[in-house]
Amino acid sequence: MCSPIIRGEDLIGLNQHKNIFRKEHQIVDILIDTLMHNDNMFNAIALNTEFDYSEGKPDVVIVNKQGDIITFEAKLSKWKKAGQQAYRNTSFSHFSYVMMPTSSMNKVRKHLDYFKERNVGLVFIEEDGIIIYSEAQRCEPLRPVLTERAREHVLDEGKIIHERGGSSVNSGGDLS
Repeated sequence: MCSPIIRGEDLIGLNQHKNIFRKEHQIVDILIDTLMHNDNMFNAIALNTEFDYSEGKPDVVIVNKQGDIITFEAKLSKWKKAGQQAYRNTSFSHFSYVMMPTSSMNKVRKHLDYFKERNVGLVFIEEDGIIIYSEAQRCEPLRPVLTERAREHVLDEGKIIHERGGSSVNSGGDLS
């Protein structure tokens, strides 16, 4: 499946009522598929899942062409919990996003200020693509040692994203 990236202003006709996802990993899979097979607007060069640090475990971690760390927290409906987790990730990441199904869009976008105040971006996922509804603002990580650990987690153990799609897995990588 190749998933397109849609900007927040192109929301007409999306299925905002029916939740087609039952598990968070389904949302994660769509994001990974989109990054692996499309020109990705995050400029990702590599990705991995579940970077485990003492305060949490973001669902997806990306390293972009500039060397920045971008994190994503997936939730089916608990937008505030996702926002808290994404905000916590800014301690080591340069950009942090919450990703949720489009079925939660009407409810969540009413709280856009909550995310903006925390410099957290908002991404909505549907079966055939992602919608970047609100861009995350770049933060300077407060924990550079943890930033470097996250970068190593992605570059040493994750998937490398080739220009124009495709991927390879570094030794030790277990992403499918």
